Amino acid sequence: MTGDARALELYQLAQSLAEAKGRLVTVGLMTYKEYRQEPLSIRYFPSTGHLEVWHGRKVLNVNREYGQLRVRHYAPGGWEKQLEEAARKTGERRKMKR
Repeated sequence: MTGDARALELYQLAQSLAEAKGRLVTVGLMTYKEYRQEPLSIRYFPSTGHLEVWHGRKVLNVNREYGQLRVRHYAPGGWEKQLEEAARKTGERRKMKR
């Protein structure tokens, strides 16, 4: 799997986690969803599709440009397992509620 392909896979996980478990944050005219499970932090901007993942520093940054997702920054590391585990737990909770 290429770096961009992996980054986009992680984008999907982070986006779904932020939408399911994140809280709305409004700063001025801008509203985004934020999910935190220290040291992991996700900021997802639904209106633009922009997403940032922080793990002490910015480890993933994806923008939507001209209708397509574009990876701006991806730093592989241990944060990926934490994101996958948090997304898996959220998916399990959704299944249990049905």
